[in-house]
Amino acid sequence: MQFSRLLLGLAALSLVVAALAGALPAYALVGLLTAIPLYLVYGRLQEQNSSRAYLPLMGASVKAANRCGSVLIVCLIVQGLIQ
Repeated sequence: MQFSRLLLGLAALSLVVAALAGALPAYALVGLLTAIPLYLVYGRLQEQNSSRAYLPLMGASVKAANRCGSVLIVCLIVQGLIQ
């Protein structure tokens, strides 16, 4: 469980670093908001869980990845239209 939370933090950090480095526009940081529901699911899990308890986590993970990817795609399209 700790490793999974670490990976979520690293993903968020990489988005911030990419925006600071100029690889993504600053407004791409809106994609960080898509991680909030995933983080809330982590709060409902215990240290030891049955296999079924991980289903909401997997669903939230897939949704967060799709939503963040969609936000980044829109941000890059907008950036392309602006320049």
